[in-house]
Amino acid sequence: MKRILMVSFYMILSVSVAMFSLQCAGKAVKQAEPVSTDEVPRDTALKEDDSDTTYSKGLKLEKEESFATKESAKTKALAPKKMDGSKTASGLKAGFADDNKQFNYFVNFIKDYKDKVQHYPINISERIIFYCKDIAGKSIPNAKVNVFSGKKLLETGKTYADGSFMFYPSEYDTKYTTYVLTFEALNTKAQITVDRQGKREHTVTLNTQRPQYKNVPLDILFVFDTTGSMNEEIARLKKTIEIINLNIASLSTRPDVRFGMVLYKDKGDEYVTKVIPLTGNLEKFQKELSLVTAGGGGDGPEDLQSALVDA
Repeated sequence: MKRILMVSFYMILSVSVAMFSLQCAGKAVKQAEPVSTDEVPRDTALKEDDSDTTYSKGLKLEKEESFATKESAKTKALAPKKMDGSKTASGLKAGFADDNKQFNYFVNFIKDYKDKVQHYPINISERIIFYCKDIAGKSIPNAKVNVFSGKKLLETGKTYADGSFMFYPSEYDTKYTTYVLTFEALNTKAQITVDRQGKREHTVTLNTQRPQYKNVPLDILFVFDTTGSMNEEIARLKKTIEIINLNIASLSTRPDVRFGMVLYKDKGDEYVTKVIPLTGNLEKFQKELSLVTAGGGGDGPEDLQSALVDA
């Protein structure tokens, strides 16, 4: 069961505005009812969000150390001092933002921009989070989840790498007030019944133990904007992918790394999205990466939505 890291070379604030309803804080894309213009009820939000009215650390990139800077101290002792006479620092910088950590702020963000930016009108004003774990309390990724209300199947999905699954009752008619969720993985199944006005977080335990990995599987997927303005970023990755791989492979956990790409442009360009499958062969990935060029684009938004669907 792979743990997937997706890296997007795109301005974070642009992503937030252009795709704020795309996965709705981690949810798969689909059409639903418009976001309510009413204030978010306090009893539908996580306690940790009640007083949170600020950006996450990842959004304040100009004031924060980059992820690469923070990690360099950890990997310096493990990474080789020289590689073909060049430095072992990649030169790439990264930031992160997790809308699930500031859920109320995210919902209000949607409300503020719903009439200003084209988007998928998904109503996420209510959220219930489930954590699927084994008998040792470890997360179970990729568990199959079904959500029912009575005999009606509302949706299906899978848990993320941390075992979490997010369900948004606000996407469905208010007549559905009680839900039954089934979780299935490793030939084991568990069931939980929850109320729409009940707790916002639940733990579901499967009576099994997840496999232990000698080398933790790690998939790194680059989601690339390949319109004309991205030449510099693409060129930088081409020069440093070998260093990135070396630093990751030098971690004490010795992860089993695979690289892949999803490329995207504007609608009407030579392609909208292009998928380069994950591979553990670095030379093969480098060959595919060497063929990536920037071009096209215009004033219209890039089709990041389709790229994330492919991802």
